Amino acid sequence: KLTTCFRTLIDASKTTTMVMLVLVGATAFTGVFSRGGGMTVISELVLAMPGGTTGALILMLFLVFLLGMFLDWTGIVLLSFPIMLP
Repeated sequence: KLTTCFRTLIDASKTTTMVMLVLVGATAFTGVFSRGGGMTVISELVLAMPGGTTGALILMLFLVFLLGMFLDWTGIVLLSFPIMLP
């Protein structure tokens, strides 16, 4: 019983570590993206789209729909947040 508990603890630690690494990577990406002027570029791109803000909203919803076919909600938020934030 003690070995099973130890193995479970190790597996839980591995999963937690992987999730934390994804969070750190996403935070680093967001920081570099915003410092590099990516937010301004995305804002200007969205404002220049045909359809204006409504077209941008439809595009964002479509992208989230596509990502939802392959990822869970956490992955979608971490991937799309830096792009859709502006």
